[in-house]
Amino acid sequence: MKNHSVLSILVVAISIVLLQAGYGVTKESSAIQAEKTAPMSKLVATGSKEERMTELAKDDLAALLGVKKSDISIESVTEEIWTSGALGFPEKGKFYTQALVNGYRIILIHKGKRYEYHTNSEGYVKLDPKARSASLKLSQSLSAPIIESKADISPDDIIDYVVMDNWEYSKARERWLGPDPTFKLARRIYISIRVTLYGLEGSRINTPEEFEEPLDQMFMGDQKTIETVMIDGAKAKSIRIYSERGDHIDYHGGYVPPDYILDEFVILPLEEGFLVFNFTAHWHVPLPDLSLSPEEADSDTDRAFLIVLQEWQSFLKSCRFKERNN
Repeated sequence: MKNHSVLSILVVAISIVLLQAGYGVTKESSAIQAEKTAPMSKLVATGSKEERMTELAKDDLAALLGVKKSDISIESVTEEIWTSGALGFPEKGKFYTQALVNGYRIILIHKGKRYEYHTNSEGYVKLDPKARSASLKLSQSLSAPIIESKADISPDDIIDYVVMDNWEYSKARERWLGPDPTFKLARRIYISIRVTLYGLEGSRINTPEEFEEPLDQMFMGDQKTIETVMIDGAKAKSIRIYSERGDHIDYHGGYVPPDYILDEFVILPLEEGFLVFNFTAHWHVPLPDLSLSPEEADSDTDRAFLIVLQEWQSFLKSCRFKERNN
């Protein structure tokens, strides 16, 4: 009898210890714990990112086709790992980072036609270039933009400027945010200045705020500075973005060298529309202190970059309005 009592006490003591350690959790409490664990939060996070990228793709297609976003349906959204910055849609004459990119393949439907978008996971969406080109031609044939009827008005009709030595001029219309009139000055393949006229009737980008929104998405997490600059006495907003790409081993086992990039967007409001001056430079070594002059550079490489930056600033200073706004 005495031994039985001792045994009972030991059983109770062991049970208490096990309960305190969490081994005696009931089925009900296990279900509650499982409901609070990571898989649920992971599903929410994944879903929200898919939704964000899908909404961006729908925004782009609606603007491209000139239709309501509600008229576009979703066929499928699948996770993908793209083998380069081209996101599965390489285009002739363009260069891309050779790195694995996590993203999505999004199939949208409008009036029975499928539109395939490829994306990264950070806010950049890309429609199949062939589909984009065909859609642009169709939309232009159905309703010619007012831009076309204004004697092909372009930034050259608004400003005079000086083209520096070693920079090559070319005129364009196709841009990464839409078919707005543009001219480009290029100094080597990785350094360029683009000036684009946005906001005329027929443009997809109507206000500076609408222009800045995709910038925030594309350069999410990159170092950014904002300041006011003057162009021929008019105030403009400068957004300077510093980013780094590469410096990793690609999926083939090859080394992708680092790419140091400086983008500056100068946004100048006009009486009708607005101009965007975009300077882009890709460099193979870390960028120098941008406040230095070429004479103060520590190396020939830094001096070369600072000269390019100085030429960009000289270009902005050379710009003069042909017709001032009131």
